[in-house]
Amino acid sequence: MRNLKSWDPVIDKFKSRLSSWKMRSLSFGGRLVLIKSVLNILPLYYFSLFRAPSSVINILESVRRDFFWGGVPFPEKRLHGLEADKHARVKDRVLTDAGKIDFRWSWIRVPGGRTHAEFERLVQLLSTTDLKLKDCSDSWSWAYSANGLFAVKDLVGLIDEQILAFFSTNTGTLRNKLVPKKIEIFIWRAMKSRLPVLLELDKQGMDLHSVRCPLCNDDLESVDHALVGCSKAKEIWIRVFNWWGLGNFSSNTLSKIIGGVGSPSTSGQGSLIWQALNWICLYLIWKNQNKLVFQGKTWNSPMALSEIQTLSFHWIANRLKKEKIDWLSWLSSPSSYL
Repeated sequence: MRNLKSWDPVIDKFKSRLSSWKMRSLSFGGRLVLIKSVLNILPLYYFSLFRAPSSVINILESVRRDFFWGGVPFPEKRLHGLEADKHARVKDRVLTDAGKIDFRWSWIRVPGGRTHAEFERLVQLLSTTDLKLKDCSDSWSWAYSANGLFAVKDLVGLIDEQILAFFSTNTGTLRNKLVPKKIEIFIWRAMKSRLPVLLELDKQGMDLHSVRCPLCNDDLESVDHALVGCSKAKEIWIRVFNWWGLGNFSSNTLSKIIGGVGSPSTSGQGSLIWQALNWICLYLIWKNQNKLVFQGKTWNSPMALSEIQTLSFHWIANRLKKEKIDWLSWLSSPSSYL
């Protein structure tokens, strides 16, 4: 069973169970349950008889990963995607005559958003470069070597110096038994910057008109800004901190909130309750910000506090086994449970 084609029945069965309509109709929690309960069992019969090649394992893991995340990242089209003639050469679009440069573009639509910014940088680069165009086919040039030729050694050095250093930070998975699984998954996505905020969508190559926060327009919409730094989010956090009698919120960051840093409790259970409350606040802020932007639903800070109080009591009280939480005391003096 070393031949990859011999494992096609297993791979095809995996893909048939992971149809696109299932992916779109399930939440992240539902996808996780399906992967654990069904997909882990499918290849057991084959694995008990034959040793699977590493290439097969990688394919199956890729199928499961794409199903969980909802597919692959946005394609890198950008300027090339807007070009009417995909076989056009640089010489066809850039004309030089007596030191003067003339451009003859042919777009399927006018570049906008990030694509327009790239277009402006391209024009600036071409205008400030001593161009010597020849009547020949375009060719690739490797920018990280002196001779312009690609070499594996240069690529390995580039990975060692830059990419591995970037991914060296260790952000482990946090768990809290007092919140639903969907909130744990949301927090994990926020830690990994996998929430579809405008800045992350822009990094994936989506052509956007602007990457500034649509609610406050004060800064770029990053994960940290959307959940903590935005003025609308800060209004909610200030009300939550006042509800718990904790005063100032301004010094908090997303990483501190997720980790439960600065918990007013010294007990393990109290710290767990405080962390669960913070996670619920983050989840509801994100959920209702999207409703406000995409559906136009009203959601102000008093409404937000009321929803946070209700859902946090429901989720925490039903999962806390050693102590019962009273609704009235939860509203009036929640810090007593810390």
